[in-house]
Amino acid sequence: MNYASDLTAAAEQKGIKCGFLLLTFGENTTSHTLNVFALEDGQTMYVDMTGSTNKSGVDRYFFELNLGEDYEKMGMIYNMYEFW
Repeated sequence: MNYASDLTAAAEQKGIKCGFLLLTFGENTTSHTLNVFALEDGQTMYVDMTGSTNKSGVDRYFFELNLGEDYEKMGMIYNMYEFW
């Protein structure tokens, strides 16, 4: 959650609205947090900062995530919760 919190704080300092997306995997308590941005063209972009290895800090971004899909070898997405 720290990576997602840091990106939210940086975005909001620049006046960019940024939320959180909580993914859960299976019926257990395993979860992962990403950031979510509502783009001007109506699309939603999800950004995962965890384990970033490049200078910009962004290794993974998605325009679509769906229940039942495998996410980055963490497991199958069971639930998705957005928080703004």
